[in-house]
Amino acid sequence: MPLIRTIRTILYGKPSASQKGFEGLCQTGLAIFTALYAWPPTRSLTESPENRETRHYLPYFSVVGAILACLTWTWTSVLLSYNNKPVSDHKLAFALPHFVSFAAMAALWFAVAIMHLTNTRHTCENGMGPEGTYWTWCGMDASMGGVSLALFLLASGAAFWIHRTAQKSGTLQSKLLEHDGDLSHYMPSRTGVKTESMSPTTKVRTTLYSLLVAFGVCEMGLAIVTAIGGAWTPVWIVFSSLAILVALLTWISASVLLSFNHRPYMTRTLTKASTHFYILVTVHVCWLVVMIMLFTQTRANCPEVEDPDRGMSACPIFIPVSVVAVVLWVLSGVTAAYIHAKNKSGGKLSAHNIAGDEDTDLNRSLTRNTKA
Repeated sequence: MPLIRTIRTILYGKPSASQKGFEGLCQTGLAIFTALYAWPPTRSLTESPENRETRHYLPYFSVVGAILACLTWTWTSVLLSYNNKPVSDHKLAFALPHFVSFAAMAALWFAVAIMHLTNTRHTCENGMGPEGTYWTWCGMDASMGGVSLALFLLASGAAFWIHRTAQKSGTLQSKLLEHDGDLSHYMPSRTGVKTESMSPTTKVRTTLYSLLVAFGVCEMGLAIVTAIGGAWTPVWIVFSSLAILVALLTWISASVLLSFNHRPYMTRTLTKASTHFYILVTVHVCWLVVMIMLFTQTRANCPEVEDPDRGMSACPIFIPVSVVAVVLWVLSGVTAAYIHAKNKSGGKLSAHNIAGDEDTDLNRSLTRNTKA
């Protein structure tokens, strides 16, 4: 994949077509959880003035963020599906719709970031006092503002890159892929194939890697929130920090493996099935350890949900990070087992290219074009 298209794909969300916009998806979950957790009780007249002041506009801002995040990852998925279609004449194959979409996303996410970050003046100052029973709202509000700001930067970067690339043609009305490099091997008239071939096995691996990236990013965000919310327990801070590191390792390694997931004609170490398998087994073992640590602390803290000294924030912030750790443990194990099952025949794993089952017709076509 040419460099220009690779950069654009990364800015859109991730280097695959099966799962896109994971930042927006993560923000959706975080915003929904925050809105439900901070929503005013039905009988708001019986609520103390301190709690109303602490909550302020957090649940309502969270609803706005959840709706916008849902629209973001949905529309980004549509745009990403047209990011690698050089022979399409659809309107979304041109640069202008992409530029306008991401410019609008950038403006909206900047507004949401400002809303949450200014609201922390209430959730943090009032909620961190000795009588503040909902002080976890401070961490949630700050996390929502931080993720919104990250989405603003990503959308701005995508819009800037699209505009910069389109300037080579002098107008945003040009094809999105017009300056992505030599695209002749994609053309049916030249190669006899419609697009880059991807076998069913590669599609399954791509989906599994994509889910690892998505849940890895979500787990990192949740672990950061729980590290803040569990500040009264040094052990929980250590365990949350380990979860953050393993989550970071997971989505970075999965992203790297995903970038070498569809290169059947390369001989680098990262294209070997053994490399993918052993990295995933390592991630699987790490998540087993982290999962056990998190659940031991969750069991210890959930009965204390009504503890007046710790407020009502203990159990709700411990459970999500533990559950996502289980999901990542299962996903990494399933992916490793799938790779081993598909490559165990015919010798050692190190002798197999991870994408060795790709369509050979594309290889023949590319070889003919190279010789020509």
